[in-house]
Formats: sequence, C-alpha cells, structure tokens
Amino acid sequence: MFNNIRGILNRRGDQAKVSEGSISRTSSENNIETPPGSAEGFLCPTCMLGFPSPEALQNHYESSHIENEIVGEGRGFNCPSCKMKLPSEIELTAHFTRHHANQKDTTEIEAMAIQVKALEEAKALLQGKLQAITQQSAELSKENANIREERDSFKLKATKLTDNLADLKLQYDELKAIKQSMESAQKSNEDRIRKLEAEINQRPEADDVTVLQKELVSVQKMMNELTLQRENEKDTLQKQCNSVQEMCLKLQDEKMELQGLLKTYPSKEEIQSLKEKVSTLTKNTSELQKELDKKETEKRKLQSDLEKYANYQEIKSMLSEKSNTLDEVERLSNEKDALIARLRQELETNIESMEEMKVDREKLFSKIEEGEGASAAMLQLREENARLKDQILMLQQMQGQSANETESKMEDLRTSLKKANTALETSTEKCVDLERSLAQLQNELQEEQSKKSALIEELNKEIASLQNKISTDLSQINDLKQEIENEKKLLKDKNQEIENLKAQLTDQKQSHEKNMDYLTIEKQNLEKRLAELGKTLPQVQADLLAKENKLAEVDKKLLLAEENLNISEHQKNAKETEFIQMKQLYEDTTIKLEELEKTVRDFERTKVEFCDKISSLNEDLLKSQMKESDLTETIEQMHKDQSQLHEKCSSLEEENKSLRSSITTLQNEKNSLLSEIEELKKALADLNEICAAHENKIVELTETSQKAKAHAEKVSKDASLEKEIYVKDKVKLQKQLESLENDCAKQLSQSQETVKSLENQLEEAEEKNAALKSSLADFEKLVKQKDSEWEEKEAHHTARIGVLTENIRTLKEDLTSEQRRRESLEQKLDEISGTKLELEAKLENALEERNSLLERCLKSETECERLQKTTADLRRKYDDCVAALQELGRENQTLQVENMKHTTRKWADDDTVTHCTACGKHFTVTIRKHHCRNCGNIFCNECSSKTATVAASKRPVRVCDICYDEVQK
Repeated sequence: MFNNIRGILNRRGDQAKVSEGSISRTSSENNIETPPGSAEGFLCPTCMLGFPSPEALQNHYESSHIENEIVGEGRGFNCPSCKMKLPSEIELTAHFTRHHANQKDTTEIEAMAIQVKALEEAKALLQGKLQAITQQSAELSKENANIREERDSFKLKATKLTDNLADLKLQYDELKAIKQSMESAQKSNEDRIRKLEAEINQRPEADDVTVLQKELVSVQKMMNELTLQRENEKDTLQKQCNSVQEMCLKLQDEKMELQGLLKTYPSKEEIQSLKEKVSTLTKNTSELQKELDKKETEKRKLQSDLEKYANYQEIKSMLSEKSNTLDEVERLSNEKDALIARLRQELETNIESMEEMKVDREKLFSKIEEGEGASAAMLQLREENARLKDQILMLQQMQGQSANETESKMEDLRTSLKKANTALETSTEKCVDLERSLAQLQNELQEEQSKKSALIEELNKEIASLQNKISTDLSQINDLKQEIENEKKLLKDKNQEIENLKAQLTDQKQSHEKNMDYLTIEKQNLEKRLAELGKTLPQVQADLLAKENKLAEVDKKLLLAEENLNISEHQKNAKETEFIQMKQLYEDTTIKLEELEKTVRDFERTKVEFCDKISSLNEDLLKSQMKESDLTETIEQMHKDQSQLHEKCSSLEEENKSLRSSITTLQNEKNSLLSEIEELKKALADLNEICAAHENKIVELTETSQKAKAHAEKVSKDASLEKEIYVKDKVKLQKQLESLENDCAKQLSQSQETVKSLENQLEEAEEKNAALKSSLADFEKLVKQKDSEWEEKEAHHTARIGVLTENIRTLKEDLTSEQRRRESLEQKLDEISGTKLELEAKLENALEERNSLLERCLKSETECERLQKTTADLRRKYDDCVAALQELGRENQTLQVENMKHTTRKWADDDTVTHCTACGKHFTVTIRKHHCRNCGNIFCNECSSKTATVAASKRPVRVCDICYDEVQK
C-alpha cells in the first residue's frame, strides 16, 4: 500500500522534474537516481529522490522546490484504492488511514470471532459428553444397588430355608425315635421267641408241650395284637413318611439351590470371624457411645457458652444502641450549637447591614434635604424595607421550627433515659431474686444427687441378686435342652417384644432427653442472664452516674417527671407479675423434673432387668447356635443314614411277614437247621477271613488313593506322566476288583458296591485330574473339599462294614430270606446309585452356576473398574478442555486488547509531530520524518531503519524498533 503511494509520489516528482527543465537536469546530474521503493541515503520529501549527503539534498530542495511550492500546491493527489483526488500528501495519507487501513483489521477481527464461536461449540460438545458420562455413572450406581438388593433377597431366602430344614429335622428325629421304639419292641419279642424255642428244645415232654402250646397261643395273641398295632402305626407312619418324603424332596431341591448359593456366601469360619468382629464392634460402639456422651456433655457446655456469648453480644448491641443514642444526642446538641452560632453570625451580619442601611439612610436624607432624587430614594427605601421585612419573617419562622424540633428531641431523650433507669432498677431486682432461686436449685440438686447415689447402690445390690438368679436359671436351662423348639418360638416372640420395648425405651429416652435439654437450656439461659447482668451492672451504673452528672441541669428543667414515674411504676408492677409467673413456671418445671427423674429410675430398673434378660437370652442363643451347628452335622449324617433306614424298614417288613410264616415251620426245620448252622459256621469263618482280606485291600486302595491325591498335587509339572500312572493304577484296580467280585459274588454283594463306589471315586478322581490341568488354583480348594468327603466316605464305609457283620449274623438265622432281600437290596442300590449320579450332576451344575456367578461378579467388577477409569480419563479430559478454554479465553482477551490497540492506532500527522517518538530528536530538513507502517507513529531514520513483513503488506516495509520486536515475536 505504502509502496504504491511512494510510486505515485515518485511519478509526481518526475513530472515536476520534466517541467523544471535545466534546474532539474543539474540536480539530476549531481544526484544518483534510484528506483522507487529502493532509494537510499537522504530522500527529498516532495520528489522522493535520493542524495548522498544532506548538503546535496538542501541544495536540491532550495533550487527545485522552494520556487515551485505555489505550483505544487495546485497539483492533485489520487487515492490508490478509491481514486479520490486530494490536494496534498498529508490529506492523502490521513484519508487512506481513516478509510482503507481498517479493512484488514476488520477481516482479522471477523476471523477471530469465527475462532471464538468454534471454541464455544467445542465447549458445548464437551459439556454434552460430560452429561452423558454422568448419566452412565448414575445408571451403573443404580445397577450396583439392584445387585445388592438381589443378594439381600437371596440371603433372606436362605435363612427361611434353613428354618424349614430345622423343622423337618425335628420331625425326622421324632419319627426316628418312634422307629427305634418299634425296633426295640420287635427285638424284645424276638428274644422271647428264642427263649421259648430254647425251652421247647430242652423240654420235649407232654406236659411241657401243653404248657408250651398255651404259651404259644398267648404269644400268638400278643403277636397278633402287636401286629395290628404295628400295622396301624405303620399306616400312620407311612402317611407321615410319604408326606415327609415329599417335603424332603422339595427341601432337597431347595437345599441344592441353597448350597450353591451358600458356597458363594461366607463359610462358618468367616461367620465366626464376623461374629468376633461384631463383638469387637459392639465394644467399640459402647466405647464410642461413652465418648459420644462425653461429647454431648461438652456440646451442651459449648451450647451454654455460645448462649452466654449470644447474650453477651445482645447486651453489647444494647449498649452500642444506647451509645449510639447518646452520640445522636451529642450530635444534636452540637448541631444546635452550630445553628445558634450560625444564627448569631447572621444576626451580626444583619446588625452590620442595618448599620450600613442607617448610614445610607442618613446619606439619602441628606440628599433629599439637598433636593437630589427624592422620589427615587423613597422608592429604593420602600423596596429595601419590604425585602427586609420578608427576610425577618423567614428568619423568625426558621427559629421557631428549630426551637420546636430541639424541644421535641430533648423530650424524647428525657423519656428514654427515664425508661432505661426504670428498666435497670427492675433488672437489678430480678438479678437478686434469680440468685436466690439459683441457690435453692443448687441445694435441691445436691440432695437429688445424694438420692441418686443411694439408688445406684440399691440397684447394684439388685443386680448381684439377679446375677445369682441367672446362675440358677442357667442350670435349669441346661436341664431343659430337650425343649429347644418351644424355646426358639419363645425367643422369636421375646425378640419381637424386646425390639418393641427397645423402641419404646428409645422413644421415652428421646422425650426425656428433650425435656431435660429444654430445662437445662432454660436454666443455663437464666444463669447466663444473671452472670451477664452481674457483669454489666457496675459498668452501666458508672455510665449512669456520668450521664446523671452531665444531665443534672437538664433534669431540673423537666416538668413531666412525675407522669413518667407513674408510667414506670405501672411497668414495674407488670414486670413483678411476670416474675411471679416465671416463679410458678419454674416450680412447675422442678415438679416435672422430679417426676421425670422418677420415671427415669423406673426405666433404668426395667432397663437393667431387660439387659439381664437379653444377656441370658444371648447366651441361650449362642448355645442354641452351637447346638444347631452340631445338629447340622448330625443331620448330614442322618441324611446318609436315612437311605439305610428306608432299606431296613422294607427289610423289616419282609422279615415280619416271613417271621409269621416261619414261626409255624421253625419247629419242623429246627433239626435240619442245626446241621446247616454248623456248616454255616465254617463258611462264616471263611467269610470273615475273606472280609478281613477285603478290608486289607480296601485299606490298600485308600492308601493308593491317598498316594494318588498326593501325586495329583504335582500334576502342574508332569500331567502326562501322571495320567499314564493313573491309567495303569486303574487297570490294576479293575483287575483286583474283578477278582474280588468273582470271590464275593454270592455272599457279599455290598462289598462289591463298596468296590464300585471306589471305582466311581477313582474315575471321578481321573476326571478331576484332567480338569486340574486347566485350573490349578481351583484344584487346591477342591482337594480340601475332597479330603473332607474322603473322610466322610471312610466313616460311612466303616459303618457299612459294621452293618455287613450284623447282616452276616442275621444270615445265620434267615438264610432263606437272604435271596429275596439281596434282590430288593440290589434294586435299591441301583436306585441309590441313580440318585447319587443325579445328585452328583446337580452338584456339578451348582458348581458351574457358582463359577458363572463368580465370573459375572468379576466381569462386573472389571466393568466397574473400566468405567471408573473412563470416568477418570474423561474428567481429566474435561479439566484439560476447561484449562484449554480458559487459556483460549485469555488469548482471546489478549488478542482483543491487541486488536483494540490496532484499531485505535492512527496515522500521525506530519504537521503536528516535530520530534521523534522514540529518541526525541527534532526533525529538520536533514533529519527527516519516517512513518512506521505498523503503529503509524513518526520516527527518525535511526529508530525506523529496520524492515519487517506486516499484515498490511506482502513485502518487508519500514518498521520502528518496538514494532520490529513485536513482529519478530
């Protein structure tokens, strides 16, 4: 832009050079022409020609331009952008800077505004993302709450099912007791039959036969009656058994579900640790309650101190108000003094003016006597008299108003002072009365404290007696262990009653504490008021004495003192009546306090009794819980024995039927059986040896299984070798079991079942070993569980071996019924094995469900962690964005400031500037003016010798040192 202007100026200079002729030729010979925009040295301001020295420039200017200034003034200058004609260069530059230089600045401002809008849109987008993230976090918190609620509901279901199991176990115990009584009766009958048979064998005579026949008839009648009773009892028992079995099946299904859930929940050890933690927490809570009580006492003390401080501040505010009123009185008195002084000054000025008027009057009279302007003087005098009369009236009105205002204010102040005096007198009287009442209250409190100490001693004695009673009750409770069911029901009812009583106690305690707090607050307020009044009395009295000394002269002039005294007496009487009412209220509160203390004592007694009851009930609960834990263990064994009992029941029924038929045939078969018994004894000895051998083999198998277990722990290192070893062991065991089955196929079917169970266990162990390759961490837990299962199965096998020995003994008596029993037992064993497989499948399903639930929990935890991380990252991004926005806002502000600076810049006029803005040099013909193309100010050549690229031009232009530094930055 400036280069274009320079080119135009150079063209103008060339035209002037051509018109000048010889003068311009001489100047051009002395000078070296340079192209526009690249001239160096000293430039002519009109033709922009460069010269090597200032002398040559001066000679050129004097020779070529001074004579033709008049002609140059008539030339026109065209604007390069709008082509407007202007008379001079200065006007051209001013026009260009005014109208065309700000266009690029406006474009830059618009670009900055677009950037600011884009930043605002980005900010809005980030805020929307933040809102979405907060919504996601809220939804996740809701999902966590729902999961917790489901877990609580599962726990409640588990507790209900445990209660139902306990009831069923009790019913099962009753049925078992009935069965045992029946079995004992049956055994006694069998013993009697055996005795009779022995007697028959010893007495083969005719008389003995008749006696025996009669006894047999009587025994048969007894047996028939017993069978009828047994059948009736059996029918009832079968009905009960069917119902119990249905319930058992349902409960077993629920039990399996609950066992799967219980495995996810904490174990007994964890529960015991939690109970210990609960006990420690209860202790901590008791300690915290004590600390809370201490803190409540401290809080009450602080509240009382705060109330005292509040009252103190109120008194301070009252004193400040009174001091303010006194300051106002003093201010009013000072204002009155100022008014009086001002009025005196006005009077003095009026007197002076009157004297001057008198002098003027005398002069006028002298003039009138001389006859000079009598009429004019009279008119002036009349006007001045009227004006003076108006001023006098105005001054009189002002004085009357000010006097009335001062009198009314003084009367108000006198009445307020009298009221304050009366209030102080009444407050002193109240203080004395309150001090007396406080002394009485303190005496009463000491008496009540002594009574409390006596009552506490009595309560301690009662507690000792109650503890003795509790020890006796505990001994009775130990005797009454069989009545646990009734006690559980009573415990539930008592727990409900205790909760109700606790709620009542808490409500009564709260009401009592509220009343006590209210009364203590009232008492503390009275004490605070007494203390504060006692503190403020001497100060107030001293202030009053000083004020009375100051206002003694004012009190003498008061005429309305008697009326104010009457009013104060009426107020005093009213306050005395209020004080009497307060006394009555205080007496009522003391009566209520005594009643409340009595109720508190009664509640404390009941509380002690309930605490003792609760402690005894807690002990009973602990014992019952221990018993329940023992019962759960016994119930697990009972479930195992239940299948055996069902088998025994069926076998006993068949035995009863066979006994009825065998009693008649026993006598005929007796002789044949005796011979067979001897043979069976020999077989029994052989069978015992075989059983012993089998037991040894079973022991060896258990040892090998234990070795296999120990070997399974090393599966992580060489699983393939272990598998081959297990396969070999399996082949060996199968061969041994096949040999054992061939030996004991006819006589010991149950030993085969044990071997089969062992085979199944070994197969399960192989499957588990194959599964252990994938999960070694879970294997340790399963090994612990299997150890417990092995121990239980070993105990079960030992019990079954005992049963087998008993069955061998019974085989001596009932060889004929063995085959039938064997078939029924095989069928039942098949059913049991089927049920066992089903139960094992259910167990595996439950374990899989548990693992899936654990995986879900882990997934949810990982998702929660991931979401927490994402929220943290988003928060960081949000903070970064906010920081970036703040930085952008600051940069925007700085850019706006710079933009304002750029917009406010103006092209400096050549005529107004006479010195360099940087160094302060005075401009002459040799020291020329140079405009900075950035800021528009005028500098010398030294201060504006640098060039730089500016937004207004593509090429580098002349710039001052300051703008050069700015552009370079």
